[in-house]
Amino acid sequence: MDGHLLQDLSAISVLIPILVFLYKRKEASNTHRLLFMLLILGLSVDLFSRLMIQLENVGLIVKARYFYSPTESAVFGYLLLKYYGTERFRQKFRIILLFFLSSWIVFVPGAYLIFGQANIGIYEMISCIALAFGSTLVLLEMVKRGERVFYSPDFWICFGMFFYNISSFFIFSFLETRIGFHAYSIHSFTSIFTNMIYALGFSLMTRNS
Repeated sequence: MDGHLLQDLSAISVLIPILVFLYKRKEASNTHRLLFMLLILGLSVDLFSRLMIQLENVGLIVKARYFYSPTESAVFGYLLLKYYGTERFRQKFRIILLFFLSSWIVFVPGAYLIFGQANIGIYEMISCIALAFGSTLVLLEMVKRGERVFYSPDFWICFGMFFYNISSFFIFSFLETRIGFHAYSIHSFTSIFTNMIYALGFSLMTRNS
């Protein structure tokens, strides 16, 4: 399949969870609304990037990515902290979140000031590993707590975060190389499937979820 077609399908696929959320918005909790806003932001950044491609302004695309990446990580981290009920885990995971958010300062503005070139790929790799680890623990805790876990919107949203981060971290680690360029089509498949998982989660929202 053509790489550009895959990217277009990936961009369009985010409309599915967005539309499902809008249909079920009266049953949404604050955490669901936060993820919905992140999806809207991601769609906006993607549309902006495509406009900049047409205008041949790659620099602004890179800057948009530098802004969106830590925002996405922060939202995912916040959702995991909200979903996990054990305070001991929250204390430890806050330290992990602080570490990988600090790594953004080191590898983006820090690396740019010292070496003249930022390396967002390393930050995204660290972020994905931390979030995949955190979401794994949250999913295990959810399975222990609930008998009807597969009917929980939070379970599927958390599973979507796990799938996205575990599938993407090795791509981000090579993103600045030729290997990463050719492997990025895998990221498009990952995004499409993740959006389907989010749509399933939103479809299960109830007033008590």
